[in-house]
Amino acid sequence: MIKKRILHVVGGMDRGGIETWLIQILQRIDLEQFNIDFIYNTDKHCDYDNELLSLGCRIFRLNNTEPLIYNKKIRFLLRKNGPYDIIHSHVFRFSGYVVRLAYLSGIPVRLVQTHSVNENRGKTPIRKLYNTLMTRWINSYATHLLAVSRQAAKGLFGAKVTHDPRLCYVPPGIDLKPFGMEFSKGEIRKNFRIPSEHFVVGHVGKFVDQKNQGFLVDLAQDVLKLQPNTWFLFVGDGPLRPVLEDKVNQLGIRKRVIFTGSRADVARLLKAMDLFILPSKWEGFGRVLVEAQAAGLPCLVAEHLPREAEVVTPLIRRLSLSEPNSVWAETALSLLRSLPNVSPAEALTCVKQSPFNIDVNVQDLERIYKASLA
Repeated sequence: MIKKRILHVVGGMDRGGIETWLIQILQRIDLEQFNIDFIYNTDKHCDYDNELLSLGCRIFRLNNTEPLIYNKKIRFLLRKNGPYDIIHSHVFRFSGYVVRLAYLSGIPVRLVQTHSVNENRGKTPIRKLYNTLMTRWINSYATHLLAVSRQAAKGLFGAKVTHDPRLCYVPPGIDLKPFGMEFSKGEIRKNFRIPSEHFVVGHVGKFVDQKNQGFLVDLAQDVLKLQPNTWFLFVGDGPLRPVLEDKVNQLGIRKRVIFTGSRADVARLLKAMDLFILPSKWEGFGRVLVEAQAAGLPCLVAEHLPREAEVVTPLIRRLSLSEPNSVWAETALSLLRSLPNVSPAEALTCVKQSPFNIDVNVQDLERIYKASLA
């Protein structure tokens, strides 16, 4: 059997929601049928490099800050290492540039997948021109449009995309095996020196403006005034982490806020929490919210985030970010003090039966790849 060759284009493969999803896809996809390589739009080494190499993927590092040089390098790369059957781009609006180059290089199947709704890059005239041009190129050169949610689809492809026959929804699934393992909440907390009888509020996400952890730090201060035996567990890393750590120190709550850094054992850490909070300014989907539900956690979520990520509805409570911190603090404490009306086992079963099981995603992607090539 001749393997079909697929080239993924990503910003990089540091540990994050999109990147972890891609790794879990690669661990399960039929590598007897597909040969998969990656282009990074960065020249730095990333967390998942060794994992990709162990799966037989090649990594090409191209810095996309100079488009003309990028154009020359990617076309040389495609000539030297091709031919590829499919290019699968995950770099939001820049995907327009990618699929145009792929078209000019003769790649027959060109997939653009959107995982987000907003780049938060401002609305300068140059940025508006860039957005318009990239959207036009996506519409002209992409053969397939993939989105994790309706909001994500409209955010990149435009409001009329819902009628586009190229559009397909591929919600990001999760690996549910770790959530079925038995973890001792007390043992996990002992690692962080958290008393077993105290409350733990958790958050998982990259430390960037989108995730709005500054709001969560302010909330932590208000919660601690009302309930001093509460701890906050921040799982993740990113450019804003030093700023947030400084803010925690200035507010005098450092003894109750733990920054774990980037972790591979997110399922285990979720099991140590009593409440999960996601106050993001925007999300294309909110994959980590599905993980929190798989762990059986009550979840306090920003009102505007996509509802597709709601699987175990009784666990979800939504609030607008315009509500005062006092309302968020009181709601958080109410959720902490009351037992969820869904057991962890029931919650996990519900997620297993949903489209957000990673095994379902693999089947969907394989079907899309095969159908597009046919």
